[in-house]
Amino acid sequence: MTPYDMGKASCVCRKWRYTIRNPVFWRNACLKGWQLSGAVENYKILQSKYDGSWRKMWLLRPRLRTDGLYASRNTYIRVGVAEWKVTNPVHV
Repeated sequence: MTPYDMGKASCVCRKWRYTIRNPVFWRNACLKGWQLSGAVENYKILQSKYDGSWRKMWLLRPRLRTDGLYASRNTYIRVGVAEWKVTNPVHV
């Protein structure tokens, strides 16, 4: 179950909410999400910045997200063809 699904499931009832608050779920999500940092580094960051809360770490620490839509606007300028003119047109 992904952390996003766990958040949705916690809205169902109190039992689900208490179950999802279990740090084991969030620890696994954090260690998987930042596996390149290494477990030791993640534990150091957890204790220093997030008061030992895996859930808080998951919610607040920046990470690469793959659950949404990423939009990119690319613009470029290319020189137009000038035939028998003094100026060069530019297409944007």
